[in-house]
Amino acid sequence: MEARGFEYVDAGAEREAIERTVAAVETDTTPHVAVVGEPYAGRAALLDHAASLLAESVRVSLADPVDEPVELPDAPAVVVDDCQYLYTRSVDGFDPLAAFADDLVDGERLFVTGWNRQAWNYLTAVRDVDELFAATVEVPGLSADATEQFLTENHDGSLPEFAESEHPTGHAEDAPALSLPGGRSIPLPAVSLAAVGDALGSDDPDDVRARVFETVADRSGGNPTVAWALWNAAIEDDTVSPARVRASVPEVSLNDADAFTLVVVLTNEEVPAARLESIVGGREYRRSLRRLRQQELVTVTDGRVSIRPAAVPSATAFLSRRRLVW
Repeated sequence: MEARGFEYVDAGAEREAIERTVAAVETDTTPHVAVVGEPYAGRAALLDHAASLLAESVRVSLADPVDEPVELPDAPAVVVDDCQYLYTRSVDGFDPLAAFADDLVDGERLFVTGWNRQAWNYLTAVRDVDELFAATVEVPGLSADATEQFLTENHDGSLPEFAESEHPTGHAEDAPALSLPGGRSIPLPAVSLAAVGDALGSDDPDDVRARVFETVADRSGGNPTVAWALWNAAIEDDTVSPARVRASVPEVSLNDADAFTLVVVLTNEEVPAARLESIVGGREYRRSLRRLRQQELVTVTDGRVSIRPAAVPSATAFLSRRRLVW
């Protein structure tokens, strides 16, 4: 998946872990490396680093979920990205992964592999895939300071005005109400705790600016591509606020069938629509895809369904609460 902003991530420790593992290839019986990260987090950058250390390496990127074992190059070192495509949650869907595991165990080649984090956690739980690797390297995220640096240095034009735009009270339709005789009621003010926190902060522009970038860093989980998406979505009329950043994160409310469809998209990151339909089932697929698009969780482009960058945190949190991802 295309990522941006990874050059602002401090990945020194992760690069060193890859270097140590590669250097030990002649003494380690299972020298393979797994690079694990969220969608759009920058796995490819760490795989690029691994490839640069291996003079005779061959780079392979899996483009779609596979049904048959993958024919891998006969090279001393193979760098493979998007290994989540090696399985599907279907009958015989793990056969390509099993064949790939045999290559790792039986061969004398070094494999450096990239994995979607949710797929990796699932496969570790049900297939012990982590036992095939000498090192597991988690893709790090942006710090709060690095988030601000990344966004300000890459913003097109002058920065927006930093301002508060949400009052801590309101009269939402679902707000509590005071019941009166005769069936009448009086709506009570609905308190936004997040907005209260903003209101208690200083009105100093520098303080508001700091809260905006802290909110982006927190809601994006340090994922630079997600941070970029939230930042741009939160700018309205050349103004940005903590409240608008929070509002840029899609809310998720799905039934079981829709949640399963979201699992497939999130763990694959991008999947051909026809393949997604075959996994989910035609009737449920059409209904679920409509709901996912209505909630701004996925996009459909050129016959491919992708998780939206801004939706990665809320989709992951929702599916975690449902115990559908770990």
